[in-house]
Amino acid sequence: RAAAEPLARGPAQYTEAERLLATQLVKCKEKLRGFRQGGAVAQLRASAMELLESEEWEDPSRARRRVQRLLHEPSVALKAGMEVNETKILQEVKSQLQDLSTEAQVEPGKDPEPSETTGASQKK
Repeated sequence: RAAAEPLARGPAQYTEAERLLATQLVKCKEKLRGFRQGGAVAQLRASAMELLESEEWEDPSRARRRVQRLLHEPSVALKAGMEVNETKILQEVKSQLQDLSTEAQVEPGKDPEPSETTGASQKK
């Protein structure tokens, strides 16, 4: 009889609870999808890091930041369960790293990003 009592109350009383439950269920599904895609994200990042580590960099942290910036959107897309073109992404990473390498060769010793310690002003 106790199990039948909640049903006797009617659906109107459960509407708020059901809405909250549905919202939490959607969040759980999204997190689960992200966890399942974690391997794909890790593989993409590992491939990009191999490209990064295949060369000596004058400023390794700058090169790493550029790669991380390029991988952000594809990583978010993978976690959301979307497909990405890994080959195209890695080609873009390679191209950007080549550009960075060329910049360093053209103007050796020049810091393209002003630092606060030199007193240079930063553009916004």
